[in-house]
Amino acid sequence: MMKSVAVLVGVILGTFAVGAAEESAIRVSVAAYSFRNGTALEAIEKTRAVGADAIEFFLWQKFGGSAPDLVLDHRLPSNRRSELRSALTANKLRASNAYFSHAVFRDAASAEANIRSLFEFAKALGLDGITGEPPPDLLDIFERMAKEYDIAVCFHNHPRDPNRPDYRNWDPDYLMSLMDGRDRRMGFCVDTGHLVRSGVDPVAAIRKMKSRIRSVHLKDVVAAEPKANDVRFGEGVGRVREIVQELRALGYRGYVAIEYENLNDQVVEDVRHCVEFVRDALK
Repeated sequence: MMKSVAVLVGVILGTFAVGAAEESAIRVSVAAYSFRNGTALEAIEKTRAVGADAIEFFLWQKFGGSAPDLVLDHRLPSNRRSELRSALTANKLRASNAYFSHAVFRDAASAEANIRSLFEFAKALGLDGITGEPPPDLLDIFERMAKEYDIAVCFHNHPRDPNRPDYRNWDPDYLMSLMDGRDRRMGFCVDTGHLVRSGVDPVAAIRKMKSRIRSVHLKDVVAAEPKANDVRFGEGVGRVREIVQELRALGYRGYVAIEYENLNDQVVEDVRHCVEFVRDALK
């Protein structure tokens, strides 16, 4: 009898554990770039206000508070890093990722030292990954440090640009070729809006890239055109609900970051709508 009860309890607990894991497999983040007309500290407060679980920083935003002109990047002093962590804790958020600019590797002579500093910064903040578009000839360095620091490298895609025929990061096939044989920490931050702007089917692209998706930038756009404006989720052609449901079906576990690039007087309300839209799609 006792053995039967124990088995039954185990089954029940196991069911709850599975349910909890499924519920938390995809978490909702907000890219601070959505609030780029303010400071990083203000973006943290706005991210809490819209009901997200985490924030993704971008590393050229002004810090804010008592250091309004300080730039949030990998060179942030230790006292300001502590202030940033305190702001996250006070707002019941975590930092999931950070987008770095080309400035990290623009100077070839200092590129490796800057990349290491970037990884150290990410480790200090407890980030899951760093996002950007490093040139292919630096991927070996990024891979080596991804393994050393156990932090994902999330290679980002921008839209196809007719004026830059040599730019290929919009193409899922090309992107996958960059990761052939590389460490599991090397992958992509799939920007769904930029896929649509490039004329790429975002759901098909996610299926193709599924083994290498390390983070996601979710967008909805008004049209499948390179310069198409962002719109609130569900009001454009970005197929956001399908994308979220496909990610879940594929077993993606991680953050989807809402990156809303349409600055306006109601951006907080618009981003809140997007957060609620994603949560509804995950039901």
